Amino acid sequence: MEAIQRIVRRISPGLQLLLGALFIYAGGAKLLDVSAFTAQLQRLGVQNPLLAGAAAHYLPFLEIACGFALALRRFTTGAITLYMTLLVVFEAGLAHAWASGVQADCGCFGTLFGGASIPVAFFRNLGLLAIAALVLWRECALSAGRIQ
Repeated sequence: MEAIQRIVRRISPGLQLLLGALFIYAGGAKLLDVSAFTAQLQRLGVQNPLLAGAAAHYLPFLEIACGFALALRRFTTGAITLYMTLLVVFEAGLAHAWASGVQADCGCFGTLFGGASIPVAFFRNLGLLAIAALVLWRECALSAGRIQ
């Protein structure tokens, strides 16, 4: 167990920076074309145009703020908890779209480059959730004084 803690202690800061950078990039990419992101949300199943528009306008700012908090290692517990919550919400949306047979890109990174298919995005997000859980575990262990 001590060897695992040592490995986690060493790689977790880099993983935290990676997660932060991904959210900063994803939020920034969506901000470049909010109307395209709104349309993408509607293709993925958000039928209420008001809700899709609100999400498309505010979600990128939330992603960017969360990403900076992680990258700068500020408010880490709250930021990683928010990160994981957002990923779970994204997973629910992707699962719904996948089960409904929607054939669209995920829209995760805006229109900067071709988006991933829904199944690819779903499994990529599971991997990101696992990494985020590792970072959260490290943060909780640090807070409790169990690792240095």
